[in-house]
Amino acid sequence: GCYGASSLSRCIGISAYTKIESVEITWPATHKKQLFTGIEPGKFYEITEGNKNAVVANRKKIKFGK
Repeated sequence: GCYGASSLSRCIGISAYTKIESVEITWPATHKKQLFTGIEPGKFYEITEGNKNAVVANRKKIKFGK
């Protein structure tokens, strides 16, 4: 976001790891927890509160620098 706006997207870095065992999300408004497995590094996912599946999002990677 800009001008004080906050993006609803979140980015999680995993460094050089090649496997993700699970991702647990605690939703801020309801404090409910959800656990997701089968998440692959290097992909973008759309995760919606209450939806049992993380959906692969079609987004392009952007590389900065040379």
